[in-house]
Amino acid sequence: MKFGLFVILAVIGGGFFAHFVASDPGYVVIEFSGYLIETSVPVLIALVAAIGIAVWSIVWLFRTPRRLGEAYGAMRRERQTKQFTRGLIAAAEGRFAKGERLLTRGAGDAETPMLNYLAAARVAHQQGAIERRDNWLTLAYEQTPDAGNAVLLTQAELQLAQGQYEQALATLARVRQAVPNHPQALTLLARTYAALGDWAALGQYLPTLSKLGRFDEATLSDWSRRAALTRFENSAGDKAALTSAWRALDKTQQADPELLLVYVERLIDVGASKESETLLRKALSKSWDDTLVTGYGELTDAAPASQLKVVEGWLRDRGDNAALLYAAGRICIRGALWGKARSYLESAIAIAPTPAMYQAYGELLTALGEADPASAAFRQGLGMAAGRAPLTLPAPDPAAEDESATES
Repeated sequence: MKFGLFVILAVIGGGFFAHFVASDPGYVVIEFSGYLIETSVPVLIALVAAIGIAVWSIVWLFRTPRRLGEAYGAMRRERQTKQFTRGLIAAAEGRFAKGERLLTRGAGDAETPMLNYLAAARVAHQQGAIERRDNWLTLAYEQTPDAGNAVLLTQAELQLAQGQYEQALATLARVRQAVPNHPQALTLLARTYAALGDWAALGQYLPTLSKLGRFDEATLSDWSRRAALTRFENSAGDKAALTSAWRALDKTQQADPELLLVYVERLIDVGASKESETLLRKALSKSWDDTLVTGYGELTDAAPASQLKVVEGWLRDRGDNAALLYAAGRICIRGALWGKARSYLESAIAIAPTPAMYQAYGELLTALGEADPASAAFRQGLGMAAGRAPLTLPAPDPAAEDESATES
């Protein structure tokens, strides 16, 4: 449409121009450096047009190789993009060998060869070809040194997935040397330490990890507990170190029954029994927990009389709590209050028996000289610990034994 309109206007314009030139072709004189040029207007216009066409042709010839190169490059990039896409599709469909071949074929000519090599490294990793994987990662690093951290993080991720924990730590150290608080590096570092079970090393990064939001609360809580338990184990025998490790915990962790009981056990090991009793008593006064009250009853160095007074105070409000009754029974055994101990243990077993309750009851009955009931209690406890009811055996028949002996 536009081209046709242009042709029509050109024809009309040319007709008018030819009409005026035919009636008066004009006269042009150009004098330059002693030269005199005389010509008509049509000839001058034709000459200028010819010069213009010649200049345009020369420029076009000079630009043609570059344009051809750009066109060829665009065509090659398009071909590489299609090949890259086909490689990703093949890898996603589980055709790893073909996918790796497509991703790396002519990758050096791709617009972003690093992406080709990173994708090829992942595909090689899925095939278990560790040497090829590292080779592609090396090429990716060489192609784009400015994106070295991206390559190193990919390498660390694959090393972690392969179980190459020490290598992953070394790779992550290179990233953190350049960017100490790199979020992804810290995330992979935490996963690596967790896989190694190095809770002491992981513990120092937990405050930062909680701010990153890369892990759920349950995972962070579990890691925090493990790190704290490790600190307690490493501080065993050193009360000052134990106290420091305990004070380093936040209020939520200090309220964790597992951590509190381990801390109490370590305090007892260093002779701080009174402090342990006070700590458990205050914790139970703030928040009731059956595990803690069981631990309170198992304290061996506290004064039985004062402990029993505390426990019986709790029993006024929690008389049907099996863990509390069991704790009272154990305290009474230490205080040689046999009748009370028996009563408390039998009440606990009647409400919610556990293997530990049966064991304590059996030991009490043994001390009282009641061998048969004690054996029955021990069998009940063993059966419960094994997850089954104990066998009920028939009583021996002396007559049958005599008959069997006679037949033989």
